[in-house]
Amino acid sequence: ATVDYWDDHLDVYSIALRRGQRLFAHVDRPAHVDFDVALWRPGTKRVEGLSPNLRSRVVVARRVGAQERISYTADRDGTYYLSVRLQSQTAGSYTLGFAKR
Repeated sequence: ATVDYWDDHLDVYSIALRRGQRLFAHVDRPAHVDFDVALWRPGTKRVEGLSPNLRSRVVVARRVGAQERISYTADRDGTYYLSVRLQSQTAGSYTLGFAKR
């Protein structure tokens, strides 16, 4: 996917998980591009803007080399939301990969 700070700086993906199921996700990115990657719990209405409920965010990715990584075990059934937000004033592409177990 591609993102642009001024035009399209946020992508959100929905991922259905069952309670106890594990999600492993990673975002591969260029070194000069800074992303904020987070997983949000079911029922989340906003992930940015004037009133995102930060308590709805269950985990924030940690940087490992050129990747942002998330590992999470679902505490309930539902549709979770993975947000990929561009933080730097630039444009770039990324690759998202994930697995459920």
